[in-house]
Parts: sequence; structure tokens; C-alpha cells
Amino acid sequence: MLSCRWRFRDPEMWPCERTASRRHTTLRSTMASISSRCTKIKSLNFLSKRASRLE
Repeated sequence: MLSCRWRFRDPEMWPCERTASRRHTTLRSTMASISSRCTKIKSLNFLSKRASRLE
């Protein structure tokens, strides 16, 4: 399964290295929050699957 991070890997969202680093940092922090949120959702799904399997 693809990790959620790849869904956001659009060329438009990834500025090239020549772009202002401030914008790049903002983008990276946004991506970090998105991927951490995604990880939480994945672990919740995993836990709910395990719980339903135990019932």
C-alpha cells in the first residue's frame, strides 16, 4: 500500500531547491503535519481492525 505521503507528492507542491527556503520550510512543516496525521489515522485503522478481529 502506498504511504499517504505519496499522495501529496505533486510537482507543484514541491518547489525546486532554488525557491526561497522560507517557503520550502513552511511546505516541509505542512507535509510533516500531514504525514503525522496520516500515521495516526493508519494506526487507528489498524487498532480498530485488531479490535474487531478479537470480538
